[in-house]
Amino acid sequence: MEANPEFQRLFDEAKLQLKQRHFDQAIELFEQAERIDPDDADMHEAFATAYVLAGNIDAAIEQFKRVTLLDPRRSKTFVNLGALYNRQGEFQKAVEACRRAIQLDKRCADGYYNLGIAHRKLHQLALAVPAYREAVRINPQLTVAHQNLGNVFLDMGNAREAIAHFKQALAIDPEFAKAKVGLEKAQQLKEQGKTAFSPFGRLVDTEAVAARQDTLEASKFRELTEEEREEDHHILAVLNRSIARAARDLRDQLKNKLVPEIMELDRSVGTEVNFQATQMKFKPIATYFQNASRNLQAAVQELRDHQKRMLAKQQKAGS
Repeated sequence: MEANPEFQRLFDEAKLQLKQRHFDQAIELFEQAERIDPDDADMHEAFATAYVLAGNIDAAIEQFKRVTLLDPRRSKTFVNLGALYNRQGEFQKAVEACRRAIQLDKRCADGYYNLGIAHRKLHQLALAVPAYREAVRINPQLTVAHQNLGNVFLDMGNAREAIAHFKQALAIDPEFAKAKVGLEKAQQLKEQGKTAFSPFGRLVDTEAVAARQDTLEASKFRELTEEEREEDHHILAVLNRSIARAARDLRDQLKNKLVPEIMELDRSVGTEVNFQATQMKFKPIATYFQNASRNLQAAVQELRDHQKRMLAKQQKAGS
C-alpha cells in the first residue's frame, strides 16, 4: 500500500530534523505524521529515537512498545526496549525484552549485553555471567561487555577472571577509563588474596590454587553445541520467570497479609477475646506465607539442579 503523500512528507522532514538534532521540531512533525497514519512501524521506531535523544525515556518506551505490536519480529526494537528499561531501573522488564530479542535473533550480542546488565542489577550474578559471555562470544570486540563481565567477576570475588576481561577490554580500547579503574581494583583484590593467611599459619597463593583448579576443571568439560546452548537459554528463561513469580508472591504475602496481621495480633495483646480471634486469623495467613517461601526455595533449587545438569552434560565421556 502506497504511503499517504502528506504522511511521507512529514515523516521525511521529521527524519531530517532529527538528523540535524532539532529534536523538538522532529517530535512535532512525528506527532503530525502519527495522526495521519498511526500504524506505520518505521515511523514509530524513528519517533522513539527522537524521544530518546530528547531525553524523554518514558515516551520513547511507549513508542518502542507500539512498534512491537505493529511488527513483533523486530529484534532490534526489543533490544532498545531492554536498554531503556535498564536505564529506568525496571530490570525485570529489561530481562523479558532482551529474552524476546534473543529468541528472534540468536546472534544478538547487544541483546545478551543488555540482559547481562539487567541480571547484574537484579543481583543474579550466576545469570549475568553467561549473558555477558554470549555477548563477547558473538562479538569479541564488544568492549563494554568485557568490562562489565570484569565487574561481575569482581562482585563475585574472582580477581583472576576479572583481570582477564578488563585486559581484553583494554586490548580493544587502551584508553577505556572504566576498564583501567576495574583492572586496578581487580589487581588489588588479587594481591589481597596472595597475602591471605591460612589457619595453619602459612601464606596461601589463592590465585595459583584457583588457576590450577580451573586448569583441571577445564580439561573435564566440552563446549556445548548450539542446540544445547539454545535449550539452556530457554530453560533459564523459564526458571527465571518462575523465580520472579515466586518472589513476587512471597513479597505480596509478606507486605499485604502477614505484616498487617502481625500488627493486629500485637494490638490485640491484653484483650483476651480479640487476641484469640486474631490468633485464629493469623494461623492460615502464616501457613500461606510459609507455602510462598517454600515455593520460592523450590524455584531456586530448580535453577541449581539445572546448573548441575548442564555441568554434567559438559563433562567429557570417561572423565
